[in-house]
Amino acid sequence: MIPFQIKCGERQQEKIFEGMKQQGLREDKTAVNIYYVYAAEDEKYCQKFDKHLSALQRNNSITSWYRNKIPAGGNLYVERKAHLASSQLFLLFISPDLLTLDKSFRQEWDLALQRHEASEACIIPILLRPCDWEADSQLSCLQPLPRNRRFVTQWKNRDEAFVQIAEELRSLIEDMQQHNLVNRSDSSQPTFWNVPYSRNLLFAGREHLLQQMHAYFSKSINSLQPLALCGMAGIGKSQLALEYAHRHRSEYQGIFWIQADSSESLVQDFIQLARLLKLPNQENPNQYAIVEAVKHFLDTYQRWLLIFDNAEELQLLNTFFPLEKRGHILITTRAQAVKPLAYNIQVEAMQLEEGINFLLSRTEGPHSLNEGVSPAIYGAAAQIVQELGGLPLALDQAGAYIEETGCGIHGYLDRYRTAPIKLLKRRGTLVADDHPDSVARTLLLTLKQIEQINAKAKVILQACSFLHSDAIPEELFTHIVTDLITLDEAMEILRRYSLLQRNSPGKDLSLHRLVQTIVKEGMDQKQQQRQVKKLVQIISTFLPSAEIEFSPLCERYLLHIRTLMPLIVEWNIISYESYSLLANVSSYLYVHAQYAEALQFYHGAFTIGKQILGSIHPDIATILNNLAVIYETFREYTQALSLQEQALSIREQMFEWGHPDIAGSLNNLAGIYREMEQFAQALRYYRLALAMFERTLGLEHPNVALILDNLGGVYYELERYEDAIPFAQRALHIRKQQPGPVRLDLAKSLCNCAAIYRAQGQYEDALSLLEKALSILEEALGSEHPEIAQCLNHLALCYQAQGQKERALQLYHQTISIWRNTLGPQHPTMGTFLSNLAELYFEEGLYEEALPLFQEALLILESHLGADHPRAKTIRQICLLLQLKMRLFDMDEIIEALPPDILKMIKQGNKDAFD
Repeated sequence: MIPFQIKCGERQQEKIFEGMKQQGLREDKTAVNIYYVYAAEDEKYCQKFDKHLSALQRNNSITSWYRNKIPAGGNLYVERKAHLASSQLFLLFISPDLLTLDKSFRQEWDLALQRHEASEACIIPILLRPCDWEADSQLSCLQPLPRNRRFVTQWKNRDEAFVQIAEELRSLIEDMQQHNLVNRSDSSQPTFWNVPYSRNLLFAGREHLLQQMHAYFSKSINSLQPLALCGMAGIGKSQLALEYAHRHRSEYQGIFWIQADSSESLVQDFIQLARLLKLPNQENPNQYAIVEAVKHFLDTYQRWLLIFDNAEELQLLNTFFPLEKRGHILITTRAQAVKPLAYNIQVEAMQLEEGINFLLSRTEGPHSLNEGVSPAIYGAAAQIVQELGGLPLALDQAGAYIEETGCGIHGYLDRYRTAPIKLLKRRGTLVADDHPDSVARTLLLTLKQIEQINAKAKVILQACSFLHSDAIPEELFTHIVTDLITLDEAMEILRRYSLLQRNSPGKDLSLHRLVQTIVKEGMDQKQQQRQVKKLVQIISTFLPSAEIEFSPLCERYLLHIRTLMPLIVEWNIISYESYSLLANVSSYLYVHAQYAEALQFYHGAFTIGKQILGSIHPDIATILNNLAVIYETFREYTQALSLQEQALSIREQMFEWGHPDIAGSLNNLAGIYREMEQFAQALRYYRLALAMFERTLGLEHPNVALILDNLGGVYYELERYEDAIPFAQRALHIRKQQPGPVRLDLAKSLCNCAAIYRAQGQYEDALSLLEKALSILEEALGSEHPEIAQCLNHLALCYQAQGQKERALQLYHQTISIWRNTLGPQHPTMGTFLSNLAELYFEEGLYEEALPLFQEALLILESHLGADHPRAKTIRQICLLLQLKMRLFDMDEIIEALPPDILKMIKQGNKDAFD
């Protein structure tokens, strides 16, 4: 907007103009927006006065708004709110009726006064009909018009009064222009800027949409609902967002562009954003922690624009929105139903004249319309716009073809009408909002021309079409085009036709996903399969063979491997490279707590691995084991048990009884039985595994410590602490002897010992061990990981037992936040964490805080363990008692629902609470 003031004295005028200079003004319009505030009885005077401003309106010095200017079908509330926020001058038509107005006038007056005091706008009283207006202290300090303070209706010639007022306003406008307060240079750059594309100098049209976007965002710098640009693919949503970012960049301190077509790309762009912002935990291996760090930064930073481009699954976006809306959020999406997530602006195809202007600007030059074009060219351009349905992407591609081939407007029209497009086979039918015919046809013509000019350019484009559309590592193509000069020549052709962008700083490439789709449609299935197989081989050469879990290269290629993965599985691309690629990425995803996706990759690796290695192979047993571990994490014990038994069967066929691999399977089976609370079976398998490891690996081997920890854990859960402590202490002793910088196993042993010490009341010993464990885990895994959450929960239990309730409360909240972000709010263990927090509130007598937590925990436990599980029953009964205590139910009704022994037990255990 263009904030400005009118003088109430010379010193105030200087202050006002200085404030206007510092805040900055709108760069795309010179007109000052005027808002009329008046009583309904005075509307005839406003209309008459508005005619006296017609000269200022014709030369674009001002625009005026009052209720009579609302278009047919317009919404008074929406229109008034928008103009209240964007106007820089408020004219108050003073009359007795205005001063007696209540709610509607006060709303307009309060906002106008607020913006006046912030030096964003100016209020000028227009003395219309006699009244005691100076009795209002807020009005009396303002300089009115006319300056002689005579009411307009007291003038013999009212037009003469209006002329004098109009002259005063014109003088003010000219004064503003002299102080350079209307126009603003476009060179101002935000502090942070990661928009990946340069400004499109050929951008044309869409002014009504840009004005609509700016009017919406001008309402407030914060607290606004996100704005979504909605429309079919290729309609120009991203170009609109790009133009808006460049045009209004001086209004923001930071503009950030996020690719939002999937949860994976959202996470990856937030990681890049963390690096741009130089956040302290930008290299955290837990990607969710990085996302939260960026959101926290935006919660504390002001005047930013966050653009989510190509959002396909809108439900994902809330996770990435900052909690405190201190800036603006802009979304581009094909989805039509965006409410209540966002306020939407529908982006339609270009109108005929708008499309002609755009196409001629693209082909004949930006000033072609001013200089004049022949009626024949104009008519041919109109026919092309009609043929292509006014779709901006189609028109842009047509313009590129005309410009590069030199075929001219008529030549392109002839080719378009005569060239058969049957070569592009549809998968069923090409849906208009996904793969429009006009874009496909234009691209096919362009691709034919590219192939004639440079065959390598076509090869590169085909390879790019099977990868993610953004951040394609350029080094991949050194395996396709070994000569760098030849590679540059191919890139030049692709850039000339606007089919591919080469981003020098990151040494990566990007192209539109519609281009990818159409290129793939021009290849038969065998060609596509060969291309995917070749890409798998190339990517495999860039990834390390060891320690891939912590490799930055894996992160660089992750988006592209994700894109290839479903094709590898669908087409059953059988090679050792595809098997190892999926298996290695599975490990990376598992370590970074992305369990659901790791599960998909492990299944793919298993399917291919069986065909490459055979069903009976150590690697196949390992994959089955890893699959079982993930299912166990999700508490799907039946599936986990079946997979572990398959892994054990393979190892029994390959190795003699007692082999370490067999012992490993027995340990993993025992772990599942332990989670299922079948402790006798778990102890049996643990003891078998321990005997095997001790016999084959020795008494001090890390695998021996693993079994000892697990045995101690079972006895801990059975509350046999004296039996548990020798196993835990022996395991800890072994762990301490092992070398290595990353000691996750040592952290586990420390936590296990600490849990037993806490159960025995040795809180200081437990806290000492837990602090050491937490330090190890945070160094290896970052600040957000399920293992971190487990350790924090142990710490909270210790502090709670010691009576340090505030510290325990903080740790419980941190535990729940981490678990929710990594494994989701419905994971079974979340029920335990919620009930722990609820019990703390319960102990403090904070029943209103405790009850909803107990109820949420109950829902989770019932869904996973069943309504008859002992833990679920206990929490259900506590919920009933809390409702009784809070007088939410009748006492007799509650008592009838409780078994007498349970009521007695809980009353005795919480005597103070229920007295």
